[in-house]
Amino acid sequence: IANATIHATRCTCGADVLQLLTTSRRIQGDWDTPNLQLFLREFRWFDTTAELRAFYSPERGLHALTSYNEFVYQAFLVENKADIEASVRALVEAVHPPQPAVLDIAFVPRDAQKDVFSQA
Repeated sequence: IANATIHATRCTCGADVLQLLTTSRRIQGDWDTPNLQLFLREFRWFDTTAELRAFYSPERGLHALTSYNEFVYQAFLVENKADIEASVRALVEAVHPPQPAVLDIAFVPRDAQKDVFSQA
């Protein structure tokens, strides 16, 4: 059930993306955000229980990290907290947004042998 939404909202072409962006109630308020920056990339399957939301400001750096879906608890997130936090900090330092940002991050393991998320 935790991954059902990703199947329902997955886009396969630009027209699908535009339709979702212009009709989604969830994003409508974001269009009024000054300096809105939207990054789109080709879809790649990921386990939504490994999706995180990071809060960043230039003054404080990474100051909060949470599971994106508050309704799904995964013990592996707690068990691997230090490694996950270090990975997110490295990503944020590499990206270094010039202004406060909310970053949605999905961990997609490169190597199945090193997949800490296979426990889900």
